Amino acid sequence: MKTIFANRACGILYRFVKLYPGRYLLPANVCPVVPLTLKLAGADLEFVDIDSETLCIDEQRCSELVELGKTQGVVFVHTYGTSYNPQPFFKKLKKHATDIRIVDDKCLCVPDFTLPDTEADLTLFSTGYAKYVDLGGGGFGFLQKIS
Repeated sequence: MKTIFANRACGILYRFVKLYPGRYLLPANVCPVVPLTLKLAGADLEFVDIDSETLCIDEQRCSELVELGKTQGVVFVHTYGTSYNPQPFFKKLKKHATDIRIVDDKCLCVPDFTLPDTEADLTLFSTGYAKYVDLGGGGFGFLQKIS
């Protein structure tokens, strides 16, 4: 796993999507910067409604779309910094589509510098404006070794 630092978390996301292009699923309540970043990187987007219990992307609908084989990535946003653990969902996605790219967007969560034990290919944190910790800018992420 590699730790990455940048002026903005969206810069890390941009470079990731440039390396792994395709169609990405996003929650309907995502910050507008995320889809703009993905579009700028050349990705196709599909918005998915959120689950009324977790307030995060609807995992059932994502699974259905991934199983159709036309999705290359999923951006999982921790709505309002929720501590909900999506790892079982990530494992399920990887089981059905081993080449799916998962971005675990924790930009609204408490920054954590410990290496995550995750199925996500990229875990993102932000320390910019209006985030849990506002350092005036910056972001960091953890990138899994991808074959």
